Amino acid sequence: MTPTESSRGVGGDADTLLAGFAHSVRRHPDRTAVVSDERVLTYAELDELAGAVAAEIQARTDEPGARIGIFLPRSADLVLAAIAVIKAGHSYIPLDPGNPRARLERILEVAEPALVITTGDLADGLPPETAVLRLHHTRPPGLHYSVPSVDVSTCAYIIFTSGTTGEPKGVRISHGNVLHLLRSTDSLFACDEHDVWSMFHSFAFDFAVWEMWGALLHGGCVVVVPERVVQDPAAFRRLLRDRRVTVLSQTPTAFYQLVTEEQRHDDRLSVRRVVFGGEALRFATLAPWIAKYGDEAVELINMYGITETTVHASYRRIRETDLRQSASLIGVPLPNSFIRLVDDQLDPVRPGHVGEIVVAGPGVGLGYHARPDLTRQRFLDLTDDDGQSVRGYRSGDLARLRPDGDLEYLGRADSQVKIRGFRIELGEVETALVRQPAVRAAAVAVRTLPTGDEALVGYVVPTEDGVPDQRRLRDDLSLVLPGHMVPATFVVLDALPLTGNGKLDRAMLPDPVLGVDAGRAPRSLPEELLCQLFAQALGRPTVAPDDNFFVLGGHSLSAVRLTSRIRAVLGLEVSIQELFESPTVAALTPRITATTDRPPLTRCAHGDEVPLSPAQRHRWSLRQETGAAPADQVSSALHLTGRVDVAALDAALTDVMRRHAVLRTRFSEHHGTPVQRIVDSESIQPPLVVEPVDAEKLAESVTAVAREPFDLRQDPAVRARLFLVDENRSVLVLVLHPIAADEWSLPPLLRDLAEAYGARLAGRPPRWQPMPVRYADHVVWQRDLLGDADDPDSVAGRQLAFWKGYLSGIPDELALPADRPRPADPRSRVDLVPVDIDADLHVRLARLADASGTTVDMVLKAALAALLTGHGAGTDLPLAVPVPGRTEAALERLVGLLGNTLVTRVDTAGDPTFAELLVRVRTADLAAYAHQDLPFARLAERLDPVRSTGRHPLAQVMVGTRPTVAPDFALPGLGVAVESIGDDTAAFDLSYRFEKRRDADGQPQGVCGTLEYRVDRFRRETVARLAVGLVHRLEQVVANPAVRLSQFDDPEAG
Repeated sequence: MTPTESSRGVGGDADTLLAGFAHSVRRHPDRTAVVSDERVLTYAELDELAGAVAAEIQARTDEPGARIGIFLPRSADLVLAAIAVIKAGHSYIPLDPGNPRARLERILEVAEPALVITTGDLADGLPPETAVLRLHHTRPPGLHYSVPSVDVSTCAYIIFTSGTTGEPKGVRISHGNVLHLLRSTDSLFACDEHDVWSMFHSFAFDFAVWEMWGALLHGGCVVVVPERVVQDPAAFRRLLRDRRVTVLSQTPTAFYQLVTEEQRHDDRLSVRRVVFGGEALRFATLAPWIAKYGDEAVELINMYGITETTVHASYRRIRETDLRQSASLIGVPLPNSFIRLVDDQLDPVRPGHVGEIVVAGPGVGLGYHARPDLTRQRFLDLTDDDGQSVRGYRSGDLARLRPDGDLEYLGRADSQVKIRGFRIELGEVETALVRQPAVRAAAVAVRTLPTGDEALVGYVVPTEDGVPDQRRLRDDLSLVLPGHMVPATFVVLDALPLTGNGKLDRAMLPDPVLGVDAGRAPRSLPEELLCQLFAQALGRPTVAPDDNFFVLGGHSLSAVRLTSRIRAVLGLEVSIQELFESPTVAALTPRITATTDRPPLTRCAHGDEVPLSPAQRHRWSLRQETGAAPADQVSSALHLTGRVDVAALDAALTDVMRRHAVLRTRFSEHHGTPVQRIVDSESIQPPLVVEPVDAEKLAESVTAVAREPFDLRQDPAVRARLFLVDENRSVLVLVLHPIAADEWSLPPLLRDLAEAYGARLAGRPPRWQPMPVRYADHVVWQRDLLGDADDPDSVAGRQLAFWKGYLSGIPDELALPADRPRPADPRSRVDLVPVDIDADLHVRLARLADASGTTVDMVLKAALAALLTGHGAGTDLPLAVPVPGRTEAALERLVGLLGNTLVTRVDTAGDPTFAELLVRVRTADLAAYAHQDLPFARLAERLDPVRSTGRHPLAQVMVGTRPTVAPDFALPGLGVAVESIGDDTAAFDLSYRFEKRRDADGQPQGVCGTLEYRVDRFRRETVARLAVGLVHRLEQVVANPAVRLSQFDDPEAG
């Protein structure tokens, strides 16, 4: 490249940025120079405004070459301020408003700027002694601008990067360094005044130098990307389209998000070239982009560089054939520069051998500000191949020269790393960690998460005061470190691993175990889906509803990934701002499901007599009609191994009854209206009955207790019988009347029983937090929530209107593959066939659910619908789904009749693929779950479906999860195996109930399920074939989700 050729594209024959910008102003005064939001400045306007600010800077600085801080938000003013500082003859220091105050203050202390250009709003965030120039766009009267004397060696800017000791390092870059960067790439890029450059990155990140000066010295336009757009791939793509950006610079991590967004669009962008830098690029991730654009129309260029060598030092064009490359190839040095690979003695290594990268040539910077020792250590005087003296820089990066001349990047030689484009000294993070009071020693390493993201992991050895709290560590570190330098997770060690010579052995630091954080289960389908999406974005097996996204290691890019998935799966727009304001699933759910107008559920004043809830009134009516208690009592048997302390157990059961008022409630009628009366907690009788039993009669005795009816007027709503088989073996049977509790009440009841038993063994009452509400409070709240169903504006009225439309036209009865005609009795004796899914299939079902934005429950439900359609049930399938009804936080640990039944609709018409069927199921379920407050009994009463004495109204098939006791449930000092005692009669023709099992780390361990059936309608062998067919379909869909329903084959048919 000749000097004439080089000067034609970049600033004419200018040797400074000042002269280069002036050249662009002369040639293109009326062309757009900078765009930010709705603000547009031409070159002439930018020059005039910058001149005014430059005059004010010169008036407030005494000596030439002063350092001027720029502390501004992303806007056109950033560009204006940088030009103004250059026009004043000084060097600018980018200061990121997003940095912690402590880091900002330290940079200012080291840099000692003569002025900091800022705005009135941001000025309050600066130390009070800072000299501030508040940016305005008019020149104060009496100020005159004079052209400064600068040359190629004058410092243009100072960018501060991470340092090992916690001290930020200021890298000084000259006018000549930047001009070399742009002229050395001119022949490679052929940019001109028609190009539009995006300024995507932080102004304090050296990529911004390339983006801003590359545009301005070519006479092009620079589009400053607002912070809110940077964090939103959809908004960023709209900006690229609307502003017709042609030159796009991206860190690979940021571009991966854009590639995902690009796949949602058919139109093509105006981008002509994409420049990658800042971190290692995985070529394979570019496949979707190349599939759309090819590798010719849009140039993809991978560039290696360092702040100290002025952004970029190498160049490699990426072609479609590179997608198969696993190596990180960074190409060849830029023209007029060279890269040498050296050993520890700075001697060149042979081709193919690993060496440290030394970059030499005109791009190497001036050194570190106020750090002559470090400058001497890293900046070298070398000779080039012609024997000429040249300046070099030791990068600390490792590479090897391949036979084809390509350089292969191999990572860092020291403790400095790059994550999401940010260069981080691990030592600086370690220094901040060991300053925490609870940490005795610390190390930091980079690990790859299941998402493919690289993340910092902190390893801490605690002091004698105990294990440090991870949340507290993150919060404290966030006060002194930028967000990108705070570890995503922490591992507590007894000691740091050391090498034989006593140094830290980073290779032996263990991978973090991203297991299940203790927390409650999701209360609703939207919560469950959001938990799944949070976990995917974070690379964790599960996330609890109350886990903080950012505390678990979320960052701006993973937040973008999360919001994109929410949009794709739930069809809802969530801004990054909303995620920051509501960083937990529990907080985010009401914002996106419009449930914030619900009345608060709190304790309220009521007498001893309380009306029944709608569900309780339905149970009472059944009791009045049948003359006995309903058959579906909630029963559980706890098989105990070890010696039971009967007195402690009796006291513990009494404690539980005192805690849950509904268990000490009597039911009766008052003037023809059923009411419930709460018995005073001090008046209750201990419920435990102890009875010896022979082992051979144990099963019979357990069943008899579970089936024994209640006298609701006299008996408490809970029955407890302890069968003593021998001194080390016993069975505790707990039975709850269904008017007082549902099956979802058993897990919280057992948790409370275990806690109370442990306390009584210790000779004290349990130290519970008071229950936030009682069941009677829920009855009053539900009445206020629902309102009058005849009022179309009430919750009940709106939900009733929804259900009338949702269930309009459903079949009166499904054509199930029954063996016998329907009898007149609506309830029948029930039997069941096991449907067990092993851990391997469970893992694959979970992967399918993740990939499709659904849940395992939805996959199982869709498979059942496909099975029924294949056996002649039709293509419009109303399926009953049991839901816990615990939609409020205060209900999470409440025992009571809160559950509900939803009738969801599955449409299998048109022979869809299974993947398409999953989308239909998700859409229908989300709509149904959003209207789950209306009790089923009131819905059935209002809809008044065609009734038959022998079938359940609205739906004859039920499908859903079965509530489970926590895997770690135990009674102190006893072995416990919990057995659910099922009902021996059935209201539904078929019920598929299942329990998903996971290990301590949240990994799938199988699904234990049953197909329960009415024996007066089905033979066992028929249902057994259905069970086999269901599992077979599941195996088919995990292998090929694109299989159509007509393509399923049944093993029994073959």
